[in-house]
Amino acid sequence: MTVAEAPAPAILRAEASRSGARPRLLAALSLCGLAPLLAATYAVGFLRPLSYAEYPDIIPTARPLADALSTDWAGALRYIVPTAIAFVFYGAAVWLAGRLRGAWALTGVLGAGLVFAGIFLPINPVGAQDVYHNVFDARIVWKYHDNPNIVPPVAFPSDPFYEDVPAWVEFASPYGPVWYGVSGIGYAIGGDDLRGNVIGQKALTAAFLLGTAALAALAAERIRPGSGVAAAVAVAWNPLMLFETAGNAHNDIVMVFFAMAAFYALAARRWLWVFPLLALSVGTKYVLLLLGPLVLVWLLRRADVPRRQILISLGLGALVGVAVYVPFFQGWDTVEIFRRQSGYNTSSPSALLDALLRQWWGMDEVTSSRLMKQIVAPPFLLLYAWQVWRVRGELTALVARCFLVLFLLLAIATWWFWPWYVLWIVPLVALTPNRFVAIMGLLVSASAMLMYAPYFWMLYGDGVELQAATSAVAFLAPALAGLAYVVYRSDLRPRSVRRGQGPVREMSSE
Repeated sequence: MTVAEAPAPAILRAEASRSGARPRLLAALSLCGLAPLLAATYAVGFLRPLSYAEYPDIIPTARPLADALSTDWAGALRYIVPTAIAFVFYGAAVWLAGRLRGAWALTGVLGAGLVFAGIFLPINPVGAQDVYHNVFDARIVWKYHDNPNIVPPVAFPSDPFYEDVPAWVEFASPYGPVWYGVSGIGYAIGGDDLRGNVIGQKALTAAFLLGTAALAALAAERIRPGSGVAAAVAVAWNPLMLFETAGNAHNDIVMVFFAMAAFYALAARRWLWVFPLLALSVGTKYVLLLLGPLVLVWLLRRADVPRRQILISLGLGALVGVAVYVPFFQGWDTVEIFRRQSGYNTSSPSALLDALLRQWWGMDEVTSSRLMKQIVAPPFLLLYAWQVWRVRGELTALVARCFLVLFLLLAIATWWFWPWYVLWIVPLVALTPNRFVAIMGLLVSASAMLMYAPYFWMLYGDGVELQAATSAVAFLAPALAGLAYVVYRSDLRPRSVRRGQGPVREMSSE
């Protein structure tokens, strides 16, 4: 059969395929060009000035990043400039990846993510000192067979790593049992070598980052075919995600990995796996417990989900939770660790409110902190309840509400904020085709990573100025973008121009 004899739909499909091949090829070539530029930015901007070759030892200060780059504002620019450049390249990469499809493209993206993670592995973890406490916690579990939820590093002063825990040495760890189990991998890698343990934990969290990217790609592909490669880029190439995992070894990514596995189970309609996976997520760190009611209500409101499977999944989730917590739970002593953790605040709008209450009204720290929580907690709880009540529709609607709940938590009711908390949000952004959510994810990531500049370079200045600067850098741009989106959406709705008139119809373009 000749082309002239071919059915018209077949000809149109062939033409569409040929016309779409060139943009995809151009996008692939452009992405291949961006990857080396991003790698060079990571290498020159982060690896070269912050590597173990430059700083082979712990920087035992409250602002290690500033002490490494120089505590003047020229040092701050050495951090701000490569961070800004990296996010420009990253945003372009996510946009280009939206045109790519297929297993080969996904493999290449994850391979590039592995290279990026490898660039950050030899960096001294100057973003925080948490990794040294985490290393010691692993020793408490796997060497001394004790409970790090109750027993702090100070209980083992003769341990060779004891002098290498620069912060919180007298405090037990507030993490969940799943993390202590996983951290044994880092302990097995490092043994009794401190740097080996640190590199082991960095490699461990980097592996969970790539696993999270793969799960995000698989889930996104099921939600909207053709979006998997962009989802992988959104997670695995994100500068903040790389800096906080392969760079600083923050264990939030383990929690996020299991949550993303639960969303993949939702996308794949594997209902029985949903709540056991969420239980593993909550068993790593506790904050994503907030997602449980959203997911449950969404499932209950769908006619295509068998109620019996929801109940079984809930039961399995409860069993998993009990199984992981029972060996570590020690009654009120365990609860007290979490209560103590809620007593600190920094780098958030809530922390700014607390600082203002102390400066303007002369309150002591205990009174101002209590009043601050009484002011910010009720609005968040009301907004959270509203989101749970409103959740329905397709999976993308659930993902968007989960993203919104976590953003509201960070912006309103998280008084102890750190940039790595944004790891909770980025993979959710990767799942939704909503362009506004994607822009918000980019803004939240960039703003959080840039927050290190005012925090570390203004740390010893005025307390109110510090809290104002950090909360403004971290939250102002995303909040303004969210407000602009709300106004934009309200302008799109039909409105009555006079009392008694029906809604104005949009003018036809025909």
